[in-house]
Amino acid sequence: MKKIMSYLLTGLLCLGLLSGCSSSSSTSDTTEAETTAVETTAEESTAAETEAVAETSADDESDEAVEASYDWAEGNVSIYVPYSAGGMSDSHTRVLADYLQDRMDVAVSVVNQDSGSGVTAYETVRNADPDGLTLLSVHAGFMCSYYLGNYDYTYEDFTVIAFLQNQGNNVFAVPADSPYDTLEDLVEAAKENPGGIKAGITSGASTQFIFGALQDEADITFEYVDGGSESEKLTSLMGGYLDVTVVSKAAALEYETAGEIKVLAAIGESDDNYVTTVELGYESVIWDTGLILLGPPNMDEELVEEINASFAGIVDDEETVELITNLGGTAEWMNVEDSYARMVERESGIHEIADALGINVR
Repeated sequence: MKKIMSYLLTGLLCLGLLSGCSSSSSTSDTTEAETTAVETTAEESTAAETEAVAETSADDESDEAVEASYDWAEGNVSIYVPYSAGGMSDSHTRVLADYLQDRMDVAVSVVNQDSGSGVTAYETVRNADPDGLTLLSVHAGFMCSYYLGNYDYTYEDFTVIAFLQNQGNNVFAVPADSPYDTLEDLVEAAKENPGGIKAGITSGASTQFIFGALQDEADITFEYVDGGSESEKLTSLMGGYLDVTVVSKAAALEYETAGEIKVLAAIGESDDNYVTTVELGYESVIWDTGLILLGPPNMDEELVEEINASFAGIVDDEETVELITNLGGTAEWMNVEDSYARMVERESGIHEIADALGINVR
């Protein structure tokens, strides 16, 4: 219960504090043959004999030694989040970090680096050693950065490790005293006053594409305002500086219950609480909120498989599933092959939206 309350306070009330940043390098075990070679002195062996011992070690390396060399969790693991503390991606990543820490009995740090619209975190991981100790937790917004011209690299310049839990639907939200009670009210107002409605986005992220998809399908135009993080957008919305924004359903439910905002519609095909964009006829206004775990480029395939497998049991871990559910998400896990296929599919969809909006700068 303490863990659940902790995540609810962090994710829904946006009171999370920044975790300390740690960076570690991997260590490898010494094989028995290598140890023999080290202990052999000049008096006991010639240089040629020592070289022969090393070659024998490499040729006859046991399966146990190979497995040990991929024991990536022997060192501290840092998972970089390109978003500020307190948002949904941060909260969901902390659930993953705790699960991994409990399962592997190692220190796992969540490091928030939201500067440069997340580019600082992207580059930190892209340039890290491919030892599995420096990872990146993102959602589909990561791929939006490329098409918006904010980042020069795609998932193909990283290593795709795992597609994990769905973080739940996003929603269109307005202030509690807004004249708009439905998404149709908002759309009609935008048609009557093109560019007159201030839409709070996170520049270079998924919210710009979500609003763009609504613009394209409804044939309307918004005035985009960079509202920053989710907590910052909610603050601006309640303060009357924004007319509408997109936030996670979990956060929206909390603020709507408090009477501070109204939800017009959930973004997706179905929802237990709200009418959805697809139900309203906006079939292209959907968004995949799956959490994606990436690593530096050129990671060893066996290492990638091992890291991926470390999360396989998450869907059967009752405490972790409850934490994810209370954050408004669904526990999921995909193997490496399926995770990569999902990335290809999502990138293709984002590419299509970018083309439709005329923002495909690539």
